[in-house]
Amino acid sequence: MDNQLKRITAVLYTIFLLSGCHSDIQQTQAKEDTTLQQETQEMSLQLQDEPLITEEFEGTLTFADTGDLQEEQKELIELYMKWYYDSLAKEEVEQLPDIFVSGEQAQTKLETEILDYQLLVRSSQKSDLSLTGYQSVFSVEEMEEEENGDITVRLSEDSTQNFAQFEQVDSITTDIIHIFRFRKTDDGWKIYRHVNYNDRLYWTVTGDHRQYMNGELSQETVLANISEGIEEKKALLEQNIQRRDQAGAAEEETAVKISYDRQAAVEYAQTWALDRNEEWADYSMNGGNCQNFVSQCLLAGGIPMDTQGESVWKWYGDTPNNLPNMQGRSASWSGVDEFLNYARENEGSGLAAIVDASYDTGEVGDVLIVGYGEEELYHAVTDVVTDENGNVIDYLVCSNTANQKDYPISAYGYTYQVLIKILGSN
Repeated sequence: MDNQLKRITAVLYTIFLLSGCHSDIQQTQAKEDTTLQQETQEMSLQLQDEPLITEEFEGTLTFADTGDLQEEQKELIELYMKWYYDSLAKEEVEQLPDIFVSGEQAQTKLETEILDYQLLVRSSQKSDLSLTGYQSVFSVEEMEEEENGDITVRLSEDSTQNFAQFEQVDSITTDIIHIFRFRKTDDGWKIYRHVNYNDRLYWTVTGDHRQYMNGELSQETVLANISEGIEEKKALLEQNIQRRDQAGAAEEETAVKISYDRQAAVEYAQTWALDRNEEWADYSMNGGNCQNFVSQCLLAGGIPMDTQGESVWKWYGDTPNNLPNMQGRSASWSGVDEFLNYARENEGSGLAAIVDASYDTGEVGDVLIVGYGEEELYHAVTDVVTDENGNVIDYLVCSNTANQKDYPISAYGYTYQVLIKILGSN
């Protein structure tokens, strides 16, 4: 893999996120799934001018707050996270350490199959996505003792990773939520259940993740769900990459009345990717903040709200309102599917864009919508990474809900991608 890159200096825009930016229709169900996420905490990773990890491979795991964790429980978490990141670095699933309750085949299969899928996705990309280093900081946010003596721990992680393809770039993710459930056994404490609440893949392949966490689903049911879910995603992977690499929309760029300030949009994304602008509502706890964040970025780039015609794109308040007036919030402002439809169907005044443009024609500030397939869309936006010949090989993105900055889109489990080229507004 040729690591000589030319990286566009104005960095990235935004990506709609892992735990999902849902449409308005999906938000009611999604709200239940995201209630375990608390409001965004102040970052424990302080951004630096120089990368946190340079030159030779190095991985560090530290605790900013251990809460009431027992030392044995803390060591189990450290062993699990080291296994996970070292496997990503070496691009192969390492031997899983003896950290899970004996006989819990579903949990061990879940962990290894998801990691194997992630490595398959990364190895299928043009970029070299092996890790050259990582640094993660953990904080215990909540602990609860169950009636049977199990201990459930809600843990947040702030992670900085360096990828081989662009190792001088710090790819930062904050507020990653892990739920560990520990059980006392004859061999001491062991992990009974684990779910990464920022990774939708865990939910997809276990079925009802709440019943799974509580041990209410049978081993047979969970094992069947895991096998079916992973095989389905693997089948989609090849299809999606072929689709991505084919020529996209052949539409020519047209003249617009209002030009798009890509740099201004990028600067906004960089400023608020790991935080929240209090001038806007935050939908992280209600289906995801990703599309809301991207809409803010587009507005910062000079795309005015659209309150005319059949398709509208606006935010004048939190109350849902799809009418052509300057009141409330349109579904297209905060819903991924609705924004995609707006970008595709809008005519006359408002946003001008080319939907499903060729993947390698993206520019800084264009929008990437991502998911597992056409019916499972979440979201993103972009910085461009090119090889020495100027060919696009990847996009570094920023996002809200799962707060990410300069993270490679190709490292996501989402392989269905729709590039929306932003032309401007009329």
